[in-house]
Amino acid sequence: MSGPQDTHIGRWGCSFLVIAPVVCVITIGWWFRAYIIAQNRENCANCMHEIMYAAILYANDHGGAFPNDLSTLELSTNLTPAVFICPASSDKPSSGATAGAIATDLKRAGHLSYVYVGGGLNQANGPDVVALYEPLGNHGRRGMNVAFADGHIEWLTAAEAQPILKQAASGVHRIRWSPTTAPATAPMTRVVDRVQP
Repeated sequence: MSGPQDTHIGRWGCSFLVIAPVVCVITIGWWFRAYIIAQNRENCANCMHEIMYAAILYANDHGGAFPNDLSTLELSTNLTPAVFICPASSDKPSSGATAGAIATDLKRAGHLSYVYVGGGLNQANGPDVVALYEPLGNHGRRGMNVAFADGHIEWLTAAEAQPILKQAASGVHRIRWSPTTAPATAPMTRVVDRVQP
């Protein structure tokens, strides 16, 4: 009499043995994807940190002014072409036989993952003036890293980034952002890093 019950339990046990590994694989895949997204975002912030550190060093040698463009910065520093690439983008590092050729290649599409708006700026412009940002598309339109003229870098959600993108689209020279200019429903950002030359 206990035979049919045992068979029924055996079926559930067999189903569990089939379903559990599938659920486990899906969970691990989801976790790994989230890890890669976070890692790319952090690596991107590190690249921007290197660019801003080089811009600050450049400014120290040029009367406090940031370079007019990133090609100028690349020519006057030891930055590698890979630092101008967000790891989450499909861009490829610029190349060339000489530093000049690499700097020229940097200006071509697909070799620069960031938007530099630091020309004419200096560190004295303050913590709310944007010097460098990345397109929203680099991180699946979830948000973007932004580097400010004082050297700090913040991750902004897509909603928080809208004031920056609107100012850039309208041609504003000194793009400003602070938590008070972001939409009221946006969560607070966290400071990723501060450049200290």
